[in-house]
Amino acid sequence: MQLQTREKKMLIALGIVAIISGFILYRVYFPSSSDSAKENTLSSTQKQEEKESQPNTQSASRSGGARGSRTPSGGASSGSQTVSIREFESHSTLNSCWVLLDGEVYDITNFLGKYESYQETILSFCGTVGFEAGFIEGNKSLAESVKIESQKIGTIS
Repeated sequence: MQLQTREKKMLIALGIVAIISGFILYRVYFPSSSDSAKENTLSSTQKQEEKESQPNTQSASRSGGARGSRTPSGGASSGSQTVSIREFESHSTLNSCWVLLDGEVYDITNFLGKYESYQETILSFCGTVGFEAGFIEGNKSLAESVKIESQKIGTIS
């Protein structure tokens, strides 16, 4: 029994798919040391962020809530400001993460602090307009949670 050329090509393709699938499964179940180093960096960055943000939160709550200031408890602010695209794009870190949601800019840094499991995924959307399409994807309850636990900044000019 001799295989035809088409059958040989199909077997080769099937073998390649099997190898790639095996590699992906290996990476998922046995992450490399560089992946754990990234996680350690993220958690140490978050701890440092928490230490730095605690004094700021206390002083913000005593400031009387000036227009445009951030409220420590999250939620939308009463005054909405216009943000330049350059300023919006500059907030692209775990320490300061701004996203666009329903056409409005939100500072979701507090949200990231509460939900560590989302940090790595959301970080790629900080300072970009892809958060709603790339992360929320029609999940209204998640969108509402983000809005409630985040600070509304304003709109992009």
